[in-house]
Amino acid sequence: MAVTFDATGPFTNNLAVSPIAWSHVVGATADLIMSAHALDGATGITPAHNPLAVTFNSVPLTSLLNWQAGGATQTSGYLAVNSLFSPATGSHSMSGTFTNTGMDTICGDSISLITGGGSLGTPAHADSNSASVTSGSITVATISSQSLVVAFMTNGSGGNTITAGTLRVGGTNGGAAAGGAYAANIITAPGTGGNVTISWTQSSDFYAAIAVEVLPGAGTSAPVMPLEQAWPVYQQRIR
Repeated sequence: MAVTFDATGPFTNNLAVSPIAWSHVVGATADLIMSAHALDGATGITPAHNPLAVTFNSVPLTSLLNWQAGGATQTSGYLAVNSLFSPATGSHSMSGTFTNTGMDTICGDSISLITGGGSLGTPAHADSNSASVTSGSITVATISSQSLVVAFMTNGSGGNTITAGTLRVGGTNGGAAAGGAYAANIITAPGTGGNVTISWTQSSDFYAAIAVEVLPGAGTSAPVMPLEQAWPVYQQRIR
């Protein structure tokens, strides 16, 4: 089975008051939930200085990757992506607690998927290489045409228009735009078995993006009935 989209949680923001939380309704057959958080500030904002811990229904999520807006040497905010397989179905709280020293704002959102017992590939990351830019992209080398690429993107000023991929949820923080991580967007694109690129335009600023291939489960094949058994059954059905 191909990986399919289930639902998103609402884009949520606050003025760096821990925790940040929202409700996400996970469908009955969904088996993966992922979150994106963008932590923003003028300077000094890094995963080490402002650590983030995320839970869903009080169960900890696993950190997929953190990446700083503008690149690894920049300190004006970062993007954090976390994941949890086999989440509780129904409506539960996604909650992120963090150290808010020096922060201006935080925002986040989430996505749930139906994978059929699948797995995650190796995450990719991209950034604006210490420059203010008006467009960005991230490419994932997929291995399956039944997979789904999920990309998470933040930038310093918002104003995003997705040029390749489907925007599932996103928004721009409502507070002061002081740093490089002022928005949180989740974008998907089908896997092809080759390179898949997700791209966008934006107001001129830093950006950071993290993307991963969500792979489907192996599945099971229906047993094949031997011909000597199938023929009598077929004859009975057409009588």
